Amino acid sequence: MRGQIARTLSEQIIMVEKVESAPSDQSAQFKLIDSLIDETARQHIILMHEKNISLQIGSFTGHTFETGKEGKGWTRGNMSGQSMCEKLNGTGLIQLADKGAAIQLSKSGHDFATWLIDSELKASYLITPMGGWGKPNYPTGSPFPFDLDNPVQTDPTTNLIQQNPGRSSVDLNSEDKSKM
Repeated sequence: MRGQIARTLSEQIIMVEKVESAPSDQSAQFKLIDSLIDETARQHIILMHEKNISLQIGSFTGHTFETGKEGKGWTRGNMSGQSMCEKLNGTGLIQLADKGAAIQLSKSGHDFATWLIDSELKASYLITPMGGWGKPNYPTGSPFPFDLDNPVQTDPTTNLIQQNPGRSSVDLNSEDKSKM
């Protein structure tokens, strides 16, 4: 692991030097920014670009999302406008929205999203309450999908009701149904 971190840092230093020597090279800038942000921010930038949406910054709770790339894993979590501000601080990719307490992509942010898509960095799917794309293809052994519109679900493989996957469950085959 330590060797991988050293390689990544070395690559990032080379990218910084390239941006410093050619500040007008937008592709080099975008490659550097991409190396510094995580997958969730990357996919939300694409979502904000494609759907032309903004993220509220007045709430710390954010929204639930799920994203994944075919054969390369998946992520489920929560994203807020504040979190995006923290992840993208100083990049010039976001700006305050014209109306309301929200952030939106700047022109550079839209250009970056286009670069991400053209560089084939768009996930196979993204599911959020604000929209998304694609359909999940869960790897064998993964937890069952979480329906964002229905917090109470049944795992078809175990016949358990889960109100919040990973935290509590009830066995539908059990004689004691009082837990439901």
